[in-house]
Amino acid sequence: MLGAVSFQASVVTILSITIPATFVGVIVAGLWSMRRGKELANDPDFLLRIQDPEQRAYIYEENKEASVAKGTSHSILGNDHFLTRYFSYRLVR
Repeated sequence: MLGAVSFQASVVTILSITIPATFVGVIVAGLWSMRRGKELANDPDFLLRIQDPEQRAYIYEENKEASVAKGTSHSILGNDHFLTRYFSYRLVR
């Protein structure tokens, strides 16, 4: 199918299109993501959810030792999800 195309494309040509397009797409997605949703301090659903002590402990991971004792499964990266916390912290500051 590609043999019928008369346009000569090399790896350099393909990369010269895909790399900038990927960069622009990531920037646009990041800007869109920053503007969506409410702040947690202003979100009535979240505020209602953390009023329940069990949900609050789950959200803020207050009872991490108890979950390990129950035999819950953990990911390869661990239960802390380092990258998520790192980038969340960097975005807030």
